[in-house]
Amino acid sequence: MYMTSSGQLLDCKQCSSRKTVHPECWPISVPAGDPFFRPPQQCLHFVRSMNAQRTLGPREQMNQLTSYLDASNVYGSENCEAARLRLGQGGRLNSTRHPIRGLKELLPQISDHPECKAPSRYCFLAGDLRASEQPALACEFGGFCSFCRIVFHL
Repeated sequence: MYMTSSGQLLDCKQCSSRKTVHPECWPISVPAGDPFFRPPQQCLHFVRSMNAQRTLGPREQMNQLTSYLDASNVYGSENCEAARLRLGQGGRLNSTRHPIRGLKELLPQISDHPECKAPSRYCFLAGDLRASEQPALACEFGGFCSFCRIVFHL
């Protein structure tokens, strides 16, 4: 989500929006005869991510969590978040029992997730808030839990 300095969301749906709305608008052209996007839609809304550079040079992107490969997407980046993600017994991570008996555990589920859009209001809790909307992140967390389970049994 990209907002202007006045707090308005950028609307970059028009093909000319890079010139008429904001230079961070980069609408994606829909080719003629596209089987999914039908006329009158000619461009898709797209906004470049926030610029994080402070000097001239190649554009760098803002990373909201950490730039290190430190498993913060699993364990969290803050102490309170890490405490919610851990079981507190033998180094294990919190999890939710799978509703089908015999299948592996799932990410912990919570009902107070700030960005949850699920009708049930239950979303996954992980070190990365996007775990409920990005299946690859949920799988990564599950794989890490399986790895940890193997290590703890050695």
